[in-house]
Amino acid sequence: MNGVHLIVSGRVQGVGFRAFVRDEARDLSIRGAVWNTRNGDVEILAGHESGAALADFELKVRGGPGFVANIVRTDRSATSFGPGFEIRSTV
Repeated sequence: MNGVHLIVSGRVQGVGFRAFVRDEARDLSIRGAVWNTRNGDVEILAGHESGAALADFELKVRGGPGFVANIVRTDRSATSFGPGFEIRSTV
């Protein structure tokens, strides 16, 4: 399974960004989680069998509500992802 860790910066808190990410992930059958960080960023762990599905997901994230200034992307193993996609508490 392919996986990514995304750190999204910009105006992405308080604008419905995490719910948007969750809904887009579920539409694409992406597994993982999204959460706010205390410094104002949003972090996303996402996994899918298809690298193309993850690329589509990342494009959708870039067009989410608020203003996405930057995304730092790190490839990672997705073997530890549980089923579904969830919104987690702020870390």
